[in-house]
Amino acid sequence: CAVCGDNAACQHYGVRTCEGCKGFFKRTVQKNAKYVCLANKNCPVDKRRRNRCQYCRFQKCLAVGMVKEGECPSNPVEGKLIFCNGVVLHRLQCVRGFGEWIDSIVEFSSNLQNMNIDISAFSCIAALAMVTERHGLKEPKRVEELQNKIVNCLKDHVTFNNGGLNRPNYLSKLLGKLPELRTLCTQGLQRIFYLKLEDLVPPPAIIDKLFLDTLPF
Repeated sequence: CAVCGDNAACQHYGVRTCEGCKGFFKRTVQKNAKYVCLANKNCPVDKRRRNRCQYCRFQKCLAVGMVKEGECPSNPVEGKLIFCNGVVLHRLQCVRGFGEWIDSIVEFSSNLQNMNIDISAFSCIAALAMVTERHGLKEPKRVEELQNKIVNCLKDHVTFNNGGLNRPNYLSKLLGKLPELRTLCTQGLQRIFYLKLEDLVPPPAIIDKLFLDTLPF
């Protein structure tokens, strides 16, 4: 969910949101409700705390691009980035940490949105990006078997649950995004390594190990 980070299977009011935020937005619009923030109008809006401040929750709905029925939706406010935990930051707030990598991520995300990819297909693509051959694997055959299982899951989902029969070459287009996503992953590791060398941001231990394991020496 672009608003609170909860599970979201499809789009509502122009944005991929959970059923809870969909219902909240619908009620607010229908009743033309007016809310007041009792804090500083910057309350956290996530799965656990989304009901604490209706004002900030509705503002978050608008910030990520939700619109009333009949209005033109599909983009979030220019320059805003919505993270999985519901945090919304301006691009300029992210540049120091992400560098130019952030623009590649935004472009890739936009391409996925244009393909109208759902959460299940996205999960398979993300899994395939992580489950890949790399230096130091002890059992590469098992990795290959797991890759085939994920591809078959994606194929079944696209064919039977996502109208794939009416979307020719959709599976091929999804799999065609893998090289680009893997490149983004590699760029991300390089960025993390740079930040580590400059002692700007301490990398999480699992990322540190993942990067070291990919080195060919």
